[in-house]
Amino acid sequence: MIGVTPSAALRSIAVDPQVNRLRDHRERQLERERVAQIIGMVDEAGGAQTPAVELPFAGGKFRFRLGELEIVLLELGYAHPLSKAGTKAPPMRLGAAYARLVRGRYLQDGVEVGVPGEADFSVIEVTALIRMALLGGGGGTIDGRAISWRDHDVDTYLAEHIHPLPLLQRWDLALAALGIRMQGRAAEPDDE
Repeated sequence: MIGVTPSAALRSIAVDPQVNRLRDHRERQLERERVAQIIGMVDEAGGAQTPAVELPFAGGKFRFRLGELEIVLLELGYAHPLSKAGTKAPPMRLGAAYARLVRGRYLQDGVEVGVPGEADFSVIEVTALIRMALLGGGGGTIDGRAISWRDHDVDTYLAEHIHPLPLLQRWDLALAALGIRMQGRAAEPDDE
């Protein structure tokens, strides 16, 4: 680069698409290594079984559980189906997500009701919570037949059974899954 100033040379490197691709690739690789390290620490820690709840889903009964691994993935933004394609979802702070999920929930004559006009949930958050709770629960049964996420694709089940649901029903499922983890039992509106 004879006759080119150092700053001009740096600018040409900064806009070189191949250099940017290599830099982006290296950053993604470092992020994957960081996540793998965190997951390894969570796996090593093990710990007591976290609470779960069994709920009707996809024509059967499925276990919903948010263990440490699922929580780490949610909080890092790797819990949404888009993350499989390399696109991170926004990180989810579970305390704030829980506060948004219980907003607009009340007991009326002993029955929990959600008031849509007061709801403050995000569909992306609700879907990611349901997805991770299903994965953490491991599966369920349909007509006495065991369904395991090792043998079936959870994202296919989401597309077929969660996405068509009214958003208020998704809200209920997400609150049940996160409520059991936050409180050790299913959340009730007066618990907020």
